[in-house]
Amino acid sequence: MIDGYRGFGAVMRRAALILCLLLLAPVSGAWSLPELPPFEEEWVVVREDGWTHDDWVALRSDGLEPLRQISVTEVLVWGDHGTYKPDMGVVLRGPFADGYRVVLEPRLPSDAQWGILSTFEYEMLQLAGMNSVLPTSFEVHGINPSVFDAVPGIWWVEPLLETKARNDLSSSIMENGSMEGHPAWNLGLNGSGVIIGVADSGIELDHGCFRENATDIGEIGVDHRKVVLVNTSIDGGDHSGQADYKHGTHIAGSLVCDMWNGTVGEGTSPSHGARLLFQDVVNESGWSEPSIDWLLAEAVANGVIIHSDSWGDDTEAYTLRSAEFDLWHREMPWSLAFIAPGNNPSKFYEPANARNVVSVGGTMSDNSTNLYPSSSTGPTEEGLRGNFIVAPAVGIVSANADGNVSSFNDDMR
Repeated sequence: MIDGYRGFGAVMRRAALILCLLLLAPVSGAWSLPELPPFEEEWVVVREDGWTHDDWVALRSDGLEPLRQISVTEVLVWGDHGTYKPDMGVVLRGPFADGYRVVLEPRLPSDAQWGILSTFEYEMLQLAGMNSVLPTSFEVHGINPSVFDAVPGIWWVEPLLETKARNDLSSSIMENGSMEGHPAWNLGLNGSGVIIGVADSGIELDHGCFRENATDIGEIGVDHRKVVLVNTSIDGGDHSGQADYKHGTHIAGSLVCDMWNGTVGEGTSPSHGARLLFQDVVNESGWSEPSIDWLLAEAVANGVIIHSDSWGDDTEAYTLRSAEFDLWHREMPWSLAFIAPGNNPSKFYEPANARNVVSVGGTMSDNSTNLYPSSSTGPTEEGLRGNFIVAPAVGIVSANADGNVSSFNDDMR
């Protein structure tokens, strides 16, 4: 439901005020309408010699709030004046849907944010903190997205789509382009000393890739041989009947599998010396992943530098999730997320289209340099580069979940 939108509402409020003044005005005399105060909206301020931090801060002394820099010479501001008004274009990124996520301009003043929020019946509000570079966002349903085009303060609108799992796989062929041998392992390059963060559909800790010994999972923590932490606040396992059952266990095995008895087999991970921090983000409702900064902050706090995310929405649009990855890695440049872009060669899905992540495409698992036919290749919707690296994506053998956390199985698939 919608009671009206802010751009239209501002015009109507002015019209109502003028009508009231006309009704109250005397029939004759020299009386004239008072000048109406300007209302705030988006403007662009131009400095031909570019922008410095001091220039940015100085905008506030002129009654303007800088929102974001849109070019070398142009800054988008919130206020009642500027060099010129930006064109009001289509803000929807992606296809039409039943619901939408509305992303407001970063640094938008709180009164402007609440002015927009008061217009809609919203849910899932993520309110940006004071001086946060993260934008406020909220979700709405049953609305024609074209109404957002005329609302000042909205950065973009994205459809609410179903998050799906993707493959993000590796193989020993990566070591030297050969089908035989492990020269990297011989040099000690096996992931030892590294903790990898994974957010996925769940993990069966009793599998031989992860458990402490033949009959015991062990105590999960910094002293465990494979798993330093499992966050079960959303869900607590790789459960049959849930979305993408077995995917999380398989991905975790691809990244860190090292059999409890030391056996090196076809399911052993190239980075078998690494350990794992696992975040279970799928429950009976499906993919229920929290905001990206929440996932990455927990990972960093527990010693994670590399984060693997083999999932996303089937849209090529630059989404709030893409932006959250970019903002995080701008602030934490020593951490890195590896993301699968999907299994559609003509599409390049979010959040692999973020600018500060590593998008991982797929190759054939042989001595050739051929891409896997279903691998996404890019470029992004913005025309930027597609995959940063590729890895084998065919015939990958890894841990198999069996739906029983006390079976202590060693099966692979």
